Amino acid sequence: MQTKITEIKHWDWLLVCGLICAPMTGLRIWKIGPAEVMCFVWGLRYFPRRYYRVNILTKFFFWFLLVMGIGTVIGYLRVPNQVILSDGVPWLYLGVIALAMYDGLKQNSLAYNELLLRTFSRGAVLWYLFLWGYSRWLNPKFFGAFLWYGGVRYTGGGSNPHQLAVLMCGLVFCFVRELVEGRTLGWNLLYFMGSIFIVGQTKSSTGYLALTLGAAVTLAVLTTRPLENSFRRGVLLLAEFLSVLLLVLLLHQWIFAVAMRWIESDPNGLGRLEIFSHIKSIFKLSPLFGLGPGEHSAINGNQIEFHNTYLEVLAATGLVGMMTLIIFTIQLIKRCRFDLILLAIVTAMYVYGFAGFAMRRLAYWGLIVFVLVLGEQITNAKLQREQHIQTKTS
Repeated sequence: MQTKITEIKHWDWLLVCGLICAPMTGLRIWKIGPAEVMCFVWGLRYFPRRYYRVNILTKFFFWFLLVMGIGTVIGYLRVPNQVILSDGVPWLYLGVIALAMYDGLKQNSLAYNELLLRTFSRGAVLWYLFLWGYSRWLNPKFFGAFLWYGGVRYTGGGSNPHQLAVLMCGLVFCFVRELVEGRTLGWNLLYFMGSIFIVGQTKSSTGYLALTLGAAVTLAVLTTRPLENSFRRGVLLLAEFLSVLLLVLLLHQWIFAVAMRWIESDPNGLGRLEIFSHIKSIFKLSPLFGLGPGEHSAINGNQIEFHNTYLEVLAATGLVGMMTLIIFTIQLIKRCRFDLILLAIVTAMYVYGFAGFAMRRLAYWGLIVFVLVLGEQITNAKLQREQHIQTKTS
């Protein structure tokens, strides 16, 4: 039996509402808005007395921020005009919130965390559908925040449509997971359709790519569900991956042509390629530790960010920072081994990073921490059941 929404603790509504409002960056003063305040206040219960515990997140943020600090010193020595120290502040904040979420959610039961994620997901879809209708029939602004970018791309109060699109791409697969598990199919189908609609209204080509690859991962995972043995599931997934890789190698010219047409269809597509091309010269300046936070690329003679999570990480933290992210990603994937549908959420988040700095968004870390905690709790529950069965049979 599912827990009723009314059973959410009053304090946890701060987290739920904060994550729902995360895309509304148009309401910020500097880098602080209602979402940042609500999540920070919620996290005060878990900071700093429990942060001494070593876990996957403390390791990642410790090493990532340390390397970024070293890179910042190198950046000031070599390209001081490119370093923007204030761009490092969101990383400190996101580290605090991610660690607080991890510690706070770990104290809850699995069922309660499922309820929190479900409430956050549904609340976000309802809120941004409401704002869409509000913007169409009443006012294109909400408390001073524009709800549309250029009048044609829905932002839901964000400074750009990507803030909202990255959240909705992740939530699409939260509802897919609910549907696969057979939970209130009718309602979850409606929420699923609502989240797809919102992504479409943002007109984010990166969002479409994230949904496509997330759907591919979902289909691959569903083919393994009939297999109870985890080793066999792993072998089948590996075989599917190698088959896709072989297909890509055989059709690489056609895929490249299609990709170029897709890039050219975006008004900023070719410009993004020009921005990306500067990574070679930046990487040579500090390959190990990067150059710290800032604007390390350029277009038309103006400094600009790379607009790509992985190039930005490479530019800011070098190979050491990138390796830190890779290790974190491998550990995150391992936590999903007993609920592989969670990988679709991770895929959507990571794919969105190819055309934007998704990793520096509150919504991104909100979903990633939920996946991490749920994955660990599901794994622990599975192992405990297996141990209990072994104990009874022995």
